[in-house]
Formats: sequence, structure tokens, C-alpha cells
Amino acid sequence: MPVSDQKKIPTHSISPPETTDTSYKTKSTSFASALIAASMLEYRDAERDERGDVEFVFRDPKAEGIRLKTRFDAGLFPKVDAKALFSARGFLVDEMARLQGRGRRGQQR
Repeated sequence: MPVSDQKKIPTHSISPPETTDTSYKTKSTSFASALIAASMLEYRDAERDERGDVEFVFRDPKAEGIRLKTRFDAGLFPKVDAKALFSARGFLVDEMARLQGRGRRGQQR
């Protein structure tokens, strides 16, 4: 059979697509800001927990959130640009204000 008629067999394994929609939640604005600024996990939303506290929700298909938090607390998190960190924190403050029924940066509606 000529080479052109043979089916090509991949020489590397193909991982199945990740279908797990695992989430990681944190109440820490500092850690959430660092996650966003470093693009470590994809931000999804902010929500209130059963006590009414704001939690930031991240998409975490590889279940890395706890490990990343441990590294953050130990001071081993990657360095991030100060402007990106400040921007992420401002965004999260606005998210908290939205959930608490206030306008941008805490202004009462």
C-alpha cells in the first residue's frame, strides 16, 4: 500500500477535553486580586454565601485553588504588575458594592 493511502497514526496521546466545571471560592479580596492579576484562575462571579458575606468565584477545572492559596499565604505567589493588581482590586470592590446594593466604589444608590 502506498504511503499516501495509509492512515496516519498520531505519535502522541491526546488528552480529553476538560469538562469538569469545578469552582474555587475565596472571601479574600487580596488573594482574588492576585489570582486575576496573575491570570492563574478565570474569574467567574461574586456571590453571597449563606451568612451574606461576599465570595469571589473562580473557574478551577484542575482544582488548584487550595494549592495556590497556600503558596500565596507563604509568599511564594508569582510577582504581578502593580497596575494589574490595583485594577483587579478595584474591579472586585465594584463587584462587592454591586452585591451589597451600592454604586461604584461604595457610593449609595
